[in-house]
Amino acid sequence: METTSVKAKSNNPSDHFSAEDLRGIALAVERAEENTSGEIRVRIIRELDPDLKNDPQALYLQAVRDFRKEGMHNTSARTGVLVLMVLRERKFTILADSGISNVLPCKYWVELAETLAFYFWAGSPARAISMIVAVIGEKLAEFFPRKADDANELPNTVSVGE
Repeated sequence: METTSVKAKSNNPSDHFSAEDLRGIALAVERAEENTSGEIRVRIIRELDPDLKNDPQALYLQAVRDFRKEGMHNTSARTGVLVLMVLRERKFTILADSGISNVLPCKYWVELAETLAFYFWAGSPARAISMIVAVIGEKLAEFFPRKADDANELPNTVSVGE
């Protein structure tokens, strides 16, 4: 898992992501999952849950909470990846389930975080997320290729919350 800060113009997801942007990200998730048994979810929220705000591990704890809330811990091979953006805190994190984190080194997530931060700062948040999703999908396909009997275990839509 890797976290970093992002500069954002407001805390409202709709100020950063249009309905078209969200459909584009969902399509990126769908395409990324075509060659892998892994599951990728993108969640964009306005702020951390109130009970987490003063905790130094708040972003990580929010990601774990949302990972479970989205049902990502229930994938058959523990191959879920959550990309979580928290706009008020201007941060994001990428959280992978145990099946993936046992295979991919920390350096991989650090590089993804740097790439996501660069494109987000450049003013292209939807493009940044879509690009990261594509890269995650390519890497998951290397280690967790799609099998003939694989089913899409989670929705590809972007989860937007308050």
